[in-house]
Amino acid sequence: MSIVPLEVTIRSVGAKGDGIAEVDGAQVFVPFSAPGDRLEIRLNKKGLRGDIVRIISPGADRQNPPCKHFGQCGGCVVQHLSDDAYLAWKRELVVTALRHRGLGDVAVQPVLSVPRRSRRRAVLKWGARADSNMGFGFHARRTHSVIDVEECPIVDTAIEVVLPILRNALTAAAPSKNLTKNPCTVHLTKADNGLDIHIFSDKGRLTLDQKARQIWLEAIAGIDLVRLTIDDEILLQKAVPSIGFDGIDVALPTSAFLQATTMSELALIDYAKRALKRCRRLVDLYCGVGTLSLPLSRECQITGFDSSADAISALTGAARATPGLKFRSAEVRDLDRRPLLADELQNFDAAIIDPPRAGAANQTGEIAKSSINRVVVVSCNPNTFARDARTLIDAGFEMMDVQPIDQFQWSDHLEVCATFVRKKGHVVR
Repeated sequence: MSIVPLEVTIRSVGAKGDGIAEVDGAQVFVPFSAPGDRLEIRLNKKGLRGDIVRIISPGADRQNPPCKHFGQCGGCVVQHLSDDAYLAWKRELVVTALRHRGLGDVAVQPVLSVPRRSRRRAVLKWGARADSNMGFGFHARRTHSVIDVEECPIVDTAIEVVLPILRNALTAAAPSKNLTKNPCTVHLTKADNGLDIHIFSDKGRLTLDQKARQIWLEAIAGIDLVRLTIDDEILLQKAVPSIGFDGIDVALPTSAFLQATTMSELALIDYAKRALKRCRRLVDLYCGVGTLSLPLSRECQITGFDSSADAISALTGAARATPGLKFRSAEVRDLDRRPLLADELQNFDAAIIDPPRAGAANQTGEIAKSSINRVVVVSCNPNTFARDARTLIDAGFEMMDVQPIDQFQWSDHLEVCATFVRKKGHVVR
């Protein structure tokens, strides 16, 4: 670290949430700083990053963080930004990603934000803290150490209130084999009928002897819980956890992927309905448990594909149990390794594609070569979204209705959706 502090003024906020200042003509990234801040900082050895020594004068966009863990917890990066500055920064993530792909003239809508305490999914860790003792919470910023978390203003209250109960249960169960030094991942999902908790070991399997089972059952007695799964053993199930998509109930597999909040899910369903209302034969790529497939199948003939067998089973089960849907079929298929080819896509007039953060370069390339003329793309990564958008545009599509949705509050992640329509007269080669 630099021995002599430097005085800087923060000019903007970068893609990862760090403020950007200029020192001797070079950019320096300063965590937890806001535009307009005058700061005293110390540079690291490489001179690329600086830590705040003191705030000389705060910028107009600075606010007090609402969470006491902010700065230690690695989940949030910009709780110190005012709401207006924060949403402008989030929108700029999409604008910048598109500009880097030569798409700077595309209109991007204002960010649709979700309220605090609305996140219905959380993934926490049981693992070693910085003092080598075991803790339960989130990873500390830029490390693999765990910090104990007592509150979280992002997650639904139903999840927040069980955090100390789960910490006590993990601590109590640790001596009965396999937990003392064994890190675990804990998935918590607020289903429509209660909490679904899945705990699994990051190294091998957890040992559930009779003593451990009794500890767990006693520890969770006060939780409004519908299911507790440890590794692949269901320890307790009062009912099958379920989620309703536009009034269609789906039985959830353990650790099922869902949109992070109900509000963002409804926004995506509404967006897809409007964009695809005149389509008859629709393919849903990376369909998951049917967040979009099931609501759309009230009006469209839907075929879905996803790599998760559990998700496909949940989707098809819900479709069979709901009369009046035009749902056709769903198939297990790894679209990253084996995308639907252009010839296979000829049976559809439109597509939805909602890939993981890495995007869907291979599958997008096949859509570009197909006869499909309308595509709705949903992405949780503006950079891979922009890359795949470039592929479609180069193939004769026009991008419209770009809508950012901030369901990953105060992080550097962002959901974005857009509609792509093939220009009239364009010939697929």
